Amino acid sequence: MSEEVYHFDPSHVYKTERLNILGRLPTFSLLFEVLWKYANVIEWLWYLPTLLHMAMTSTFISIFTIIEKFYYKEKIAAAKQNMRPVFILGHNRSGTTLTHNLLSTNTMDFAFPALVDVAMPTSSFLSIIARLREKNKNQSNKRLRPMDNMELGEHLPQEEEFAINMLSGGLSAYSCFSFPLQYKEIIVNYMNSDNFTPVERKRYMAAVDQFYQRMAFLHPGKRMIYKSPTHTSKIKLFLSMYPDAQFVFLHRNPYRVFISMCHLADRFFWCSHLNTPTSEMLLDLVLTFYEEMMKTYLETRHLIKKENLIEISFDELQNDKIGTMKKIYDGLGWEGFETTRPQLEAYVKKISSFEKNSFVQLTNRQRDVVNERWKFAFDAFGYEMVHDGVVDVSTH
Repeated sequence: MSEEVYHFDPSHVYKTERLNILGRLPTFSLLFEVLWKYANVIEWLWYLPTLLHMAMTSTFISIFTIIEKFYYKEKIAAAKQNMRPVFILGHNRSGTTLTHNLLSTNTMDFAFPALVDVAMPTSSFLSIIARLREKNKNQSNKRLRPMDNMELGEHLPQEEEFAINMLSGGLSAYSCFSFPLQYKEIIVNYMNSDNFTPVERKRYMAAVDQFYQRMAFLHPGKRMIYKSPTHTSKIKLFLSMYPDAQFVFLHRNPYRVFISMCHLADRFFWCSHLNTPTSEMLLDLVLTFYEEMMKTYLETRHLIKKENLIEISFDELQNDKIGTMKKIYDGLGWEGFETTRPQLEAYVKKISSFEKNSFVQLTNRQRDVVNERWKFAFDAFGYEMVHDGVVDVSTH
């Protein structure tokens, strides 16, 4: 029997953490709809603890969804969105979170979705309470992301695709983490918005507008900074909604993205599974996810006006965080960099002791698989492909 390219350990089968991609559907009817849609492929007995937790959580959140409709519906509808949002694009594990955190230090000009907004996408009441509580919170008791030990906090920037996935009833490529046996179908149908059916497209856009309208209510007058890797393959859709939006795209050495994504899948994906894949399936999920996202980006980035797009490499971000932020400000024509520099420098100092996950090298089989499947990315972004010998991923 041939050696596995990467062995994934199903260590989170019985976990019911808040990390579940579909674990906080805002209404019980949405939960029923998703479970009915995938009823024939869910391993009901094996994942019963997860399913029960989802049902209890959805029932609880439904209460706040009702409160939202009664007390905030008209106020949210009346809020005026800033129609020139900033979208941070790039594949997972390419520096998008760091860029989001850095840009979001400028709270005078920008606002961002926080973890509480994303986790409870139909409860402005809880979002407001969480922000008040955060001011008096003991910062020594931090939560960390399981895949890379970056800080998680109710007040910190978070990617809104988690919320959009729940509001749309699972119309995101992220749903493949919940139903990995159906990963090919889900990635093909939901990664590129051109593949939506007319009904799915309308529903997905309604979910986007619902969440963004709520952000306008919570942050009146502010320009929003959004970050979701899956937006990378939906440029056409977001330009149809926000023609003057600006985009920051990040790319990273494909070898490093591969090993980091495999680590992410091994530490995080299992928390969402409702059926059980093999290691070979998860490997192909990682490879296909990257291919569909990045190829679509390369095919559609020309639709963005030149002055509204800047592309950044992970290496330049890591080597000079402040300088890279200035490059973004200058490249997109933003003012006020020197005003926000003290906040940037304070954040960079705060994370100066942070250590990235330590990976040393790829096996020869891993190197060959990446070369075969992701050659287009090496060519597009100018990374050197290694054909023989060791691939060192410790410095990328």
